Amino acid sequence: MVDNMEFHNRAWMEFIERRGVEVKTGEFLNTAKGRRNTEILEILLERKIEKKEQKIFEEEKESIYREIYKPVFKEIAGFKTFLSKLDELGIKTGVATNANLENRIFTLELLELQDFFTVVVGSEDVEKGKPIQSFICWRLKDSGLILVNVWLLRIRHSELNQQKMRDLKLSEF
Repeated sequence: MVDNMEFHNRAWMEFIERRGVEVKTGEFLNTAKGRRNTEILEILLERKIEKKEQKIFEEEKESIYREIYKPVFKEIAGFKTFLSKLDELGIKTGVATNANLENRIFTLELLELQDFFTVVVGSEDVEKGKPIQSFICWRLKDSGLILVNVWLLRIRHSELNQQKMRDLKLSEF
C-alpha cells in the first residue's frame, strides 16, 4: 500500500530526542522493526508501561509520524491498479497491519480506500506484532480473503484458481 517504514523510523528518533532517551540508533531501529508500540516503548524505556502512559506515548509518536509523512505520502506504484484487478476478478481483500486505528484511517483515507476492503485488522486485534501475526491469518483464513498488508502485499497463489492467476498478470503490478 505504502512504503512508510523510513517515516516511522524518523518519528521514533524524533520521539526519543524529545524524551531525552539515549539509544544506539541502528540497534534500536533493528529491534523495533515489526513490533507494536507497546513492545517498543517497553524496550526503549526498559520498564513495563501502563496503558494510560502507553496511550499518551503512542499518540505522540504516531502524531509525529503522520506530520512528517503526510506531505510526501504516496501509494506504492501500481497498488490501486492491482486492487482493481482483484476486484474485477471478484476477489475480496482485507488489510492486516500493526498500525493503530488513527494510522489506518490516515492511510486508507489518503489512498481513498476507506470503504474498499472487506475487513481491516489492526494492532489492537493481536497480542504481538509482526512477524507473529498467525492470529490474524487464522482469523481470516476461512473467509476467502486475500490479505493486503500495509508494508507487504502477500498473495497465496494456492488460494487463487489457475484461471484467475492467468488473468491476473502480477508482472503488471
